[in-house]
Amino acid sequence: TDKLTISGGEPFDQPQALKELLKGVRGTKKDILVYTGYTYGKVSPLWRDILELIDVLITEPFMEGKDTELAWKGSSNQRMVILNKELKPIYSEYMKTKKDKKLQMVQGREQVHIIGIPYQRDWEEIVRLTRRRFITSPSI
Repeated sequence: TDKLTISGGEPFDQPQALKELLKGVRGTKKDILVYTGYTYGKVSPLWRDILELIDVLITEPFMEGKDTELAWKGSSNQRMVILNKELKPIYSEYMKTKKDKKLQMVQGREQVHIIGIPYQRDWEEIVRLTRRRFITSPSI
C-alpha cells in the first residue's frame, strides 16, 4: 500500500528518528498520516522540516469521554491538519462525514492486536470480550 500511519507513543518525542523514518519511506508512500498529542501550534514552529514529510497530522491528546463519530479521530477534541493540498478533497470528506469505524483484529500467539480507532463507547465491550485471554490494558 502507498499509505502509512504513525501513532503513539508520541512520535515527536523522538524527532530525529521520526524524521529519518519519514525520509526513508517518503518515496514509497503517497499518504502519510501522523498522530501527535501535541497541538499544531507547538509542533509547527519546532519541527517544520518534519511536517514537510507528512501529509496529514492529527493533533491534540486523546481524551476519554469525548467520543466522536468522525473517522481517524479517537476523541472529539482532536484536530485534523491537512498538509498535502492534493489530499485535501479526500480528507475534507473525513472531516465532516460520519463514518462507521472499522477495526481489524489480528491474533498473535499470546495476544490480539486491534488496528483502527474504536468508538470509546465500544472499548469497554471489546475489553470485556477479550480480557480473559488477550488484553491487559487499553491503549489507543
